[in-house]
Amino acid sequence: GNQMLYASAAVEAFRADGIPARYVEGYYLGASKIQDSKNGEVSITGENAHAWVEVYFDGVGWKAVDVTPGCGNTSEDGKHTRTD
Repeated sequence: GNQMLYASAAVEAFRADGIPARYVEGYYLGASKIQDSKNGEVSITGENAHAWVEVYFDGVGWKAVDVTPGCGNTSEDGKHTRTD
């Protein structure tokens, strides 16, 4: 999807500026989906596939950065999050 294109381009842009960055693929499931489940169990499908960037900061480590427009942000602890 588009998020893969945005993440790939962002990694190249960060690296071109000398910033360590890596491309990450995984699955995203919004907190509302978990909260809405009756027992905390949810199904994850290919529709939940997502891609984002992780950028390395000295003294901090790798922090998730979601560059896909409208797809969210990262939390204070660097975990990938997204708003619904």
